[in-house]
Amino acid sequence: MDLEDQHVRRRASRGRLYLPVLWCLAAFGLSFAFPQGAGSGLGPVGLIPAFAVAIGVLVGPKRIRLGGWMMLGAGCGLWWLWMLRWLEPVTVPGWFGLAAAMAVWWLLMLMLVRGVRAATGRRGVAASAMVTLWPAVDHLRAVWPLGGFGWFQIGHAAPCGLAAIGGVPLVGLFLTVAAGGLWAFSDGLRSRRLVRILSGAALLVLAAGALLLTSPPAGPAAEASAENLPRRPRVAALQTDTPHSNKLSPTVDGILADWQDLRDLHAIATQTDRPPDLVVWPETSTPGPLGVQGSAIAAYWMRQATSNDAREYHAVRAAARREVLRAVERGGVATVVGSPDQRLLRPDAATGTRFNSVFLIDPTASPADAVGVYDKVHRVPWGEYIPGPSWLRRLVLERFSPYSFDYSLGQGRRTGHAGTATIRLAGEAWQAGFPVCFEDTNSELCRQMVYGG
Repeated sequence: MDLEDQHVRRRASRGRLYLPVLWCLAAFGLSFAFPQGAGSGLGPVGLIPAFAVAIGVLVGPKRIRLGGWMMLGAGCGLWWLWMLRWLEPVTVPGWFGLAAAMAVWWLLMLMLVRGVRAATGRRGVAASAMVTLWPAVDHLRAVWPLGGFGWFQIGHAAPCGLAAIGGVPLVGLFLTVAAGGLWAFSDGLRSRRLVRILSGAALLVLAAGALLLTSPPAGPAAEASAENLPRRPRVAALQTDTPHSNKLSPTVDGILADWQDLRDLHAIATQTDRPPDLVVWPETSTPGPLGVQGSAIAAYWMRQATSNDAREYHAVRAAARREVLRAVERGGVATVVGSPDQRLLRPDAATGTRFNSVFLIDPTASPADAVGVYDKVHRVPWGEYIPGPSWLRRLVLERFSPYSFDYSLGQGRRTGHAGTATIRLAGEAWQAGFPVCFEDTNSELCRQMVYGG
């Protein structure tokens, strides 16, 4: 065996060692693209070893067998099963399905860039492909297929003004450019190529400059800016920490206990020396619908019930509207209530169409009543609704979902209406937006609410 063959074998052996390590680092970093508070900043860092996996730094052989990629993808899937373990009490099929989708997503993206590298034989072309393809397909996946799932967009958590210009895709583009710059810089140091070192440094300066120049002020500058604002309203947010099992396997006693806890919290928040200007209840926090039609539908099913348990359950649902209005009137504070709602969009529909809604209740009205309602327009795919044909919806709801229904799409998606409203707080008029749960991660929708106000 000559020296060249020995060198090739050493590179191949080194590649088999480094590739799993780099993949694990990429999987660990990119998994933080999932909303995790301050940890979301690690998401873009995971792109750096992903560049190495796809483009070939320290990987050794130029071609990796499909079986090796699939083994690495399976390892990434196991990692995601651990990261998404909180889904297990909600839906086991959704838990496994989402973990598999993320593992396959990264696997295919990196294999695509790797194919560009193999076809062209040039790392620079492959790097350019990854810089452009990653944020582009990242955005595409957030809106299509299967209803879109944007929680894993690499740039969604960056507090950057670029989002106001081009949304999360533009932020993701510059974050990918920064990761590419770090890869090029480190690769240049390893190979002792000045051109690659300089190009990596230039990319880093470009990305860092764009991100920093458009970032919101922080520290003393932010405090000075806040001092120039009018008095901001005081908001009380209620959270009962209700176990999810109470929703998956509800009992009348459990519903009544959770319902009483929420009203007690509202009384505590409003009956203080310095009451808040606004109280916010959690999403779908009431046991029954708050709309007039929804309350009537619940009362209808209460009359149709044939057992005491069913009659008591529907009685609690039918009384939810009355109890909420009474609690808000006693507190005397404007309140935003997340509630399921039902409406008769068709005369022959006995159960009504379900919505995930937010109600704004004004205690100064006579009597207290909801003065505005917003229906969620970006539902969680496979969680709040089943995308696809009707037969797939029936199959999933009957066999795999813990729920027997899904929510309809709010009219706002079709009319362009965003969940904003004018509220009078402490004698002043304020514009407020009300994104619901999953909608917080939809930067386009949230910007519509801000600009609409």
